[in-house]
Amino acid sequence: MVVSAGCAPPIPDGGFDAPDPASRIYAAVRVAATFDRTGIRPDRATLEQLVVMLGSADPAARFVASSTLETIAGTDFGYHASDPLPERRDAANRWRMWVEELPAVGTERPS
Repeated sequence: MVVSAGCAPPIPDGGFDAPDPASRIYAAVRVAATFDRTGIRPDRATLEQLVVMLGSADPAARFVASSTLETIAGTDFGYHASDPLPERRDAANRWRMWVEELPAVGTERPS
């Protein structure tokens, strides 16, 4: 069997609702890149999707989601993608509360 470079399928650009972890990871990376470029916090729905990713069975998805959230918030709320499930669940709940308490996008005052 001969395998040629470039035969792998491209990462689908399905976003957070895609069934495959690669698409969700790609969506999270885009969020982080946009935040790094603009400094504008993503909307609440996007942040909620990142928090959902913290519960993924895929450790890479958890890591990328937590890194993206930490970039945006400037804190990690004690979440570490490799921690045991109970610790991850507790920290994910802290992230969930942070998202719920945020003002709507556009209501914060510029610094």
